[in-house]
Amino acid sequence: MNRRNKSSKLSFLGTKVVREYSEKEPSYSKTLDLWEIHKGLDISADKGYEVKSLLDGKVVNVFKDDKHGISVKVESTDNVVVIYSNLDEKTNVKKGQEVTEGQVLGTVGNTTSVESEDGIHVHVEAFNGEESIDPMTLIK
Repeated sequence: MNRRNKSSKLSFLGTKVVREYSEKEPSYSKTLDLWEIHKGLDISADKGYEVKSLLDGKVVNVFKDDKHGISVKVESTDNVVVIYSNLDEKTNVKKGQEVTEGQVLGTVGNTTSVESEDGIHVHVEAFNGEESIDPMTLIK
């Protein structure tokens, strides 16, 4: 019996949350040695771990972010955008490509400049339209 675990898609990104999303309460950045608002979610993963899309959508951009490194931006038909960062330079997808939930976007790299002291991890940001949302809402 193929019972898909619908309780969490955390395994799409890595093994465990190492830094929570925070819109109001600052959290500590080891790399920058300061407390800051962290509108993202950091999930620990081994270098080379396959990062999978949390939703069906279209790759709207593959780019190198000044802070978070190599990133893939996916937008769903209902205007939810997820940005997966700190990926390896060689991604599995290209701009304009349609992707499905669970499809591999790329692998975990170490391309971030602002979170390099936090260990190997994926930095994920999510938006509903222009508004930042907690990526955990898409994982649970």
